[in-house]
Amino acid sequence: MLRKLLISVPALVLAPLLWVHNCAAQSAGRIAGSVVDASGTPQMGATVSIEPEEVAGSLDARVFTDARGRFLSVPLAAGLYSVNVTLAGFLPSLEQHVNVDQLRTTVLRVRMGTAFASLERSGARTANGPPSQRSDDADDWTWVLRGATVSRPILRWSDDEVEGGEESSSGRNSQQPRAELAVSAGTYQPGSITNFSEAPTTSFAYDMNLGTVGHLLMAGAFSYIDQAPAGGFDTLWVQQGGLLGGETVTGVVFRQSELGPDGSTFRGMRLTRQSQMALGDRLSLRYGGEMVLADLNGFTSSLRPNVEITTRIASQWRARFILDSRPWADGVPPASGEPPPARDGVADDSSLQSALISLNSFPALLEKDNRPVLQAGWHEEAAVERRIGQSGDLIGAAFHDQAADSAVFGEGSLPGGNLLPDYFSNGFAYDAGSSGSWGARVVYRQKIGGSTDVSFLYTWAGVLAPGTAISTSDLSNLLATRYRHSAGARISAKAPRTGTRVTAGYVWVSGPAVGRIDPYGEASYGFDPFLSFAIHQPLPTFFPGHMMLVADVSNLLAQGYVPISTPDGQVLLIPAFRAFQGGVSFQF
Repeated sequence: MLRKLLISVPALVLAPLLWVHNCAAQSAGRIAGSVVDASGTPQMGATVSIEPEEVAGSLDARVFTDARGRFLSVPLAAGLYSVNVTLAGFLPSLEQHVNVDQLRTTVLRVRMGTAFASLERSGARTANGPPSQRSDDADDWTWVLRGATVSRPILRWSDDEVEGGEESSSGRNSQQPRAELAVSAGTYQPGSITNFSEAPTTSFAYDMNLGTVGHLLMAGAFSYIDQAPAGGFDTLWVQQGGLLGGETVTGVVFRQSELGPDGSTFRGMRLTRQSQMALGDRLSLRYGGEMVLADLNGFTSSLRPNVEITTRIASQWRARFILDSRPWADGVPPASGEPPPARDGVADDSSLQSALISLNSFPALLEKDNRPVLQAGWHEEAAVERRIGQSGDLIGAAFHDQAADSAVFGEGSLPGGNLLPDYFSNGFAYDAGSSGSWGARVVYRQKIGGSTDVSFLYTWAGVLAPGTAISTSDLSNLLATRYRHSAGARISAKAPRTGTRVTAGYVWVSGPAVGRIDPYGEASYGFDPFLSFAIHQPLPTFFPGHMMLVADVSNLLAQGYVPISTPDGQVLLIPAFRAFQGGVSFQF
């Protein structure tokens, strides 16, 4: 069955891509911008109605602002338009004669609240265009540069200099493709055969702009160790202007690894689809799902839907409800276009990084009753977020985790069944069966200046942990859900002159555990258990593009390891491996 899917899926993917290529040849413009109140607070769920003024063949369009008050219209024919913005509790705002040109994006800033609220308009332009009215919100400009796929290069003018956006003033057009080539070594999860091994790995990513219909991201990786090759290929189609102005991300990932020269072969495929839309003035919805298929001396599959509802309950308050199995798409940009929270805090070239992250984001493969199974579980969460000032957030959440097949990783020789050894290390993955727990989490995030971010985390939740005994012949009788406290801090800062970005964090746990207390929350907010740090250093180059040296270390002090005595010797159960990953990447 897997072989038939491997043959049929590429054909299903190539067919729409051929249609997309033809659509990309058409030229059109867009209207993008943000909606805020009199104090500058973004407003979610505002209705933006766009009506043509004597534009032949153009129809009315209506979009809604997202959780950060931003909107992006569907492709529009060149001409003049009227833009009417309405939101419950505010006076409507109207701007007439908004000019839309081909291959350009007109940027609007809507300030609502009083009868004197106005629209601050900045037309998209090239480096030779006249200066525009300046926007004080850097986040809005960052989003426009990332989301306006049909725009020409946009420059932000300040008093003394011109700052380039995502596409710099060097003349690179946003229609140009981008690529990244990286050579690295190391892995974050040595015990899982679904990840690449610690062998040197060569990977690439390619971002091709498809004009009015979005981006096509492709990534691949290849490694070779002990006559055992491994590789994979990933395709992500980020479609612009989806349902109600949102975006849709469709992805296909293929993976294959030889487990030794005479061993078995792991084959996997992951299909994902995610979308967003606005529901009325106060609600936004993100939804999607993924299907994972794997083959290792047997076939297994898993279907994982996910949904996230966000509602604005006051000007500074948000509420969020989540049903998911893992953080939103393991780093794939959400439909709003925001970059995911990276483990090192670096969001540069997020689209290329997203394709590489998705390539290595398979769930752990386990063995149960001599057949393969995929680690599976549900995360249910209700969270409330309070905006503090202009750059702070306080988030409180209550959650419930439930797993049918819980993965426990370790090193050594463990007797009994439900054990899948890793050929490339002394590690193994153990199926600890079903587990469940409740928990609570508080996170505070603060941005200091323009290049420093600090975060603080406190969590109380259940996790699989051993009892008082430290020896056993059956691991399943030793592990049970026990509640622990954890607290952590994280800082990410960038040096202004050298461009060096350093990220460091530490998470303390109140007692022994063989798993992560809150894997969903830690991954969502960029925390790693125990002591970790990362360094990203730009290197000088003599060709178009840039180079980056990366070094990332997790659990530097090898904390949290739980020794267990068995009849075959001592085994270490490891909630978080001490691991290193480093290398150099070339982006052009």
